[in-house]
Amino acid sequence: MDYLNPQITDCISSYKDSSNYIHSLLDVDRIKHPQAIRTLMKKEAVKNYLLPAITAAVKEYATIKLDLGANMQELKRKEVTNIKYKVRELMEVYLIGNSDLKLDILQSVSYLKEQGYQVETYRILQRSTKGIVFAHPEQLKKLEKYGWLTLIDSTHKTNRYDWYLFTLYVHDTYRCWNIGAHFLVSSEDSNTVAEALKKIYSYCAWSSRYILSDQSDVEFKSIKIVFSGVNAGEQECKVLLCIVHVMRTWMSKIYEKKPRML
Repeated sequence: MDYLNPQITDCISSYKDSSNYIHSLLDVDRIKHPQAIRTLMKKEAVKNYLLPAITAAVKEYATIKLDLGANMQELKRKEVTNIKYKVRELMEVYLIGNSDLKLDILQSVSYLKEQGYQVETYRILQRSTKGIVFAHPEQLKKLEKYGWLTLIDSTHKTNRYDWYLFTLYVHDTYRCWNIGAHFLVSSEDSNTVAEALKKIYSYCAWSSRYILSDQSDVEFKSIKIVFSGVNAGEQECKVLLCIVHVMRTWMSKIYEKKPRML
């Protein structure tokens, strides 16, 4: 069927043998949301909320404030997810880093210093390993004040180089765990980790009485290297094992299928 506008001479025709589909404006809006809704989704996607919360917030605001409740019936979480990833990707471009390790480290150190962090890089020659220690002065104050009980935690696969991210947490007077310092190491061995702990130890009067670890032999040895205890005329530092990791290891050994010698 052809559609002819009497005011003009243009004629709109179907292409060859294509089907003749006619959609109402409401159906079009359901398929492709109005710009107001897309703008609203972009504004909400910037916030670091979970996707269900963002979707619910968009639906509520569009229904109550914009009177677009009919359009919201077709809003899918997948659409919000796609927009969130597009927005967050643009915001986090500066976190991608350089493809060259040396340049990447230099740029990271420069960025952290601009943010007010105390940063130091080091190298363990005998092991050919590297590390970066960084901590904000406010974090070091907390480490000095509440560091008698410190939690050390490592996270793998945080970057393209497979370096390990270690974080020191302290338990403040509000019973909240706050960050005391960070360090990245290219290898998870006791010498490389101990060197990072020594540097943090030199930044402030960090006197730890107990350090909570996740049943890591590397962490245990590193702590003992830095906190020598009574033999070095210092306060004894005890390493406490995380009960969650202990139970996990214990349960895995109990149900281990491989035969063991008794």
